Amino acid sequence: MTNFNLPHLASVVGTQALPAIQQSMALASPNMQALSLMTAGSLEEDLNKRKAKPALPEGMPIHITDGYDQNTDFEDFYDDLSVSWWEDTNKAKLGGYGADGLWHGASRIPSAPNEGLMLKLIGPDSKSSHDTYILGLLGELHYTDRQGNYKPNKLYRKNEGYYAGRYYSFPKNQKVDPNEFTALDQEEIWDLLDRPYNYDMVSEYILPNEVIKSTWDLGDRPGKRGDMYYAYPDSGKDKYLTIGIGHLVDPRQPSSITFTNQQLAAIGAENVTAEDLYKGNIGLTESQIMELFVLDIRRKTRDAEKEFPHLYSYPDYVQAAIIDGYFWGMLPLSGKTRGHIHKALEDPEELLLAADEFIRNKTYRRGENRPRFHRFQEVMRRWHTELTAEEAE
Repeated sequence: MTNFNLPHLASVVGTQALPAIQQSMALASPNMQALSLMTAGSLEEDLNKRKAKPALPEGMPIHITDGYDQNTDFEDFYDDLSVSWWEDTNKAKLGGYGADGLWHGASRIPSAPNEGLMLKLIGPDSKSSHDTYILGLLGELHYTDRQGNYKPNKLYRKNEGYYAGRYYSFPKNQKVDPNEFTALDQEEIWDLLDRPYNYDMVSEYILPNEVIKSTWDLGDRPGKRGDMYYAYPDSGKDKYLTIGIGHLVDPRQPSSITFTNQQLAAIGAENVTAEDLYKGNIGLTESQIMELFVLDIRRKTRDAEKEFPHLYSYPDYVQAAIIDGYFWGMLPLSGKTRGHIHKALEDPEELLLAADEFIRNKTYRRGENRPRFHRFQEVMRRWHTELTAEEAE
């Protein structure tokens, strides 16, 4: 449990009571047994080095309550201590045992309706973060109230005190003290959400789909003249202007102009505008179009997560196929296919239905991009085989 500070505890309860509390903590979790071997002298010595930074928030009770270690493991990156404190103070529960026999806890401390401290701890990487922290973040970023109204929250980081560095969620229209909290910008949120994804693999999956009529590896690259890449009509019936790898930049789609200008600024190409690109006045370097490609993939991943919040937990090759479905724009058009995928973990046979349903559309019947449809089908069938084999074990 990363928030618990035994030296500070010793200063509060006194060294005489320390042995009893150490024993209680050792019984509560095997991972705490090593702490029971510490002496009062060593604790006091460590405490003197850390007096300037209190470990517990003012008013938090020190006693170990019956529900303290509800999540059974102090190294599971879930803030059990704050849950116990809140439950003890408010005489209410923030979690309970489900039908699966496991304890399920809240995603945040409800300091007020629809706001509060995020309880799934997030470290510097996925290995030091709660397994499902992404679900908690997505739940706040795409919050929908009980009446079905979409009211996404805003994420903040605590600036100081016991919870310094921890994440909080507040309604977007709520005034938050900037001295106490710092709002997370989009890039930081994306960095947190991106950790489970293998974008190299996703890029390798999408690239041949986007340049299917060219021999990219041999140098036949759409829009390339000399060392620069210029806008070119895509292979669809509308011949939308595109640059690089499927990046739309066509005035017939005004949102693509606004978005392209934002992305150009993000990759440090502020001297170039979307208008320059679609008029053919200027091109981009290969490194710039690859940066745009990755940014486009990340954006489509965020879109896919709205529909598939468990996407991060899917196999890499499934992530790639679903993200490609959004990059291409075909998967959002097939509600039945998405519905089958949602049911896959409960019934793998749904994946075979998803594979068949995906090709039931006019684009496929016209013979457009059939290899791309077939790759998606292959992924669904492979996933079905793997899930079926797991069930048989």
